[in-house]
Amino acid sequence: MSARRALTAAAVVGLVVTVCGVRSAHRTVVDSVLVPLPHPSDGPAYRGALHVHTVRSDGRGDDAAVARAAKRANLDFVIVTDHNVPPLPPAYIDGVLLARGVELSTTVGHLLALGVTGAPFVVEREADPFRWTHANAGVAVIAHPLTPARPWTEWARVQEAAAIEILSGDSLFHEALRPPWSSLMAALLSFPFNRQTALFSLYDRPASVLQLWDKLAAQGRMLGLCSADAHGIPPYKDVFEQFVLHVAQPTSPRSGDAAADAATLVNLIAAGETFCAVEALGDAHGFRFEARSGDRFVPMGGAVDAPAALAVRLFYEDVPSDVTIVLLRDGVEMHRSKTATLDFIATQPGAYRIEIRRTAHRLYFGDRETTWIYSNPLWVR
Repeated sequence: MSARRALTAAAVVGLVVTVCGVRSAHRTVVDSVLVPLPHPSDGPAYRGALHVHTVRSDGRGDDAAVARAAKRANLDFVIVTDHNVPPLPPAYIDGVLLARGVELSTTVGHLLALGVTGAPFVVEREADPFRWTHANAGVAVIAHPLTPARPWTEWARVQEAAAIEILSGDSLFHEALRPPWSSLMAALLSFPFNRQTALFSLYDRPASVLQLWDKLAAQGRMLGLCSADAHGIPPYKDVFEQFVLHVAQPTSPRSGDAAADAATLVNLIAAGETFCAVEALGDAHGFRFEARSGDRFVPMGGAVDAPAALAVRLFYEDVPSDVTIVLLRDGVEMHRSKTATLDFIATQPGAYRIEIRRTAHRLYFGDRETTWIYSNPLWVR
């Protein structure tokens, strides 16, 4: 072998060793970012994904593909909301409940109509999406209200919605496309090694949307929901594992009758008996938030007269030291706890909600406190 060939071979071997070393080191860093909580010790979960698209509109998979991905992500239900097309009947596929709705694309923004069985004509959709949704016994949810590409603009009638999306997988991606692209670059670098960590690197507490939600909830009843807004790219399973909608009702809709269970699910969502979790930070189904006034217990989404005893419980055998329970009234912090419980006597009227925060390592950007669980409010009168 000539000296030149020997040097070339040595350089190639050195490059391969270096790349493998960097890849191994990078994988170690990526895999160490997320440290989930222990599995909750309190009862069965009922968890799922809201706002999912299939090939019937702008998604990449059919119902079967969505159900397979949901099963792999340990979800119990998915609410399919394709754009402007009549939804199919509810169904169980691979043990996963596919509930239905439709996403109405209008000139004032996008509105989810949950639980409906048809879709409006264009003129109905543009004239009054709220009226059509309510006339068809649907639950109106404002989708991605502040996303720059398609924000909601009809704020004069916002209280006709039951809820707004406070977290949206698709919105996070669109935010990452805006300069300076630091979170997007981190996600792209880590995606080949750990897709869950890559998508989590796009997440940050949505302060502007939460400020809007707190303002609306202080003015009247307004729920908050998290949505996958999944289209199949990134893969459904990876998105499903990020933002999970939990049903807090102890009696979950599991009769086996798809139509009846879908109706029960939509009713529980409308009642506010749900909470949102960033599941990359841990399985959240051990969370409970309720109020008591006299002998009356009130779940999330309900209203109670002052003074009311508010109680938060985390049903875990060992709650890590980085967990903080934060109680907010109309968006203003009222109390916090570093234990697995929080108890507070609410004497002032307002919308009280909970954020459970954890310290997370944001890839390449160091540690920061961020929100893991978002409760729906309890209203104290």
